[in-house]
Amino acid sequence: MDIGFTSLSNPLDHLKTIPILNDRLVLTLPIHHHLAINGQVKVEDLQGEAFIMPKLGCEVSVMKFLKEQEVSPNIQFNVEGNQTIIAMVREGLGITIMPELALPYNLQGTIVKPLLPEPSREISIITRSKKQSLPAVKAFIKTTMDCIEDLQL
Repeated sequence: MDIGFTSLSNPLDHLKTIPILNDRLVLTLPIHHHLAINGQVKVEDLQGEAFIMPKLGCEVSVMKFLKEQEVSPNIQFNVEGNQTIIAMVREGLGITIMPELALPYNLQGTIVKPLLPEPSREISIITRSKKQSLPAVKAFIKTTMDCIEDLQL
């Protein structure tokens, strides 16, 4: 493999990461949840709340943020699929923190709120060292960076 994307902050020594964007982590909750009335939600307000932990790599960023803030929600479920998580939130089975870029289009019955402090994860391109990169990899990196800049992500 010549190239990939990662949100992990400690790749192997022989690999190079190139940061491309920050992806906000946001709170997703049912529209009738008591925290839904606030504009922004303080992370300490999540203490003890029924929580659905996203998987597939997102949990690393979410757990790190919660640990740094010394907040322990009541994790009820660990779920892989974003659509499944949103359906569970909609049904009132818990709240969740998800990367903004991972949110599905259909959020019917749920609401997304920013958290204070505002957490994020860094998305990076991961590749072998630049010296070892093929011309196609270098072109892919440049194109990706140009697209991110054009989209203002």
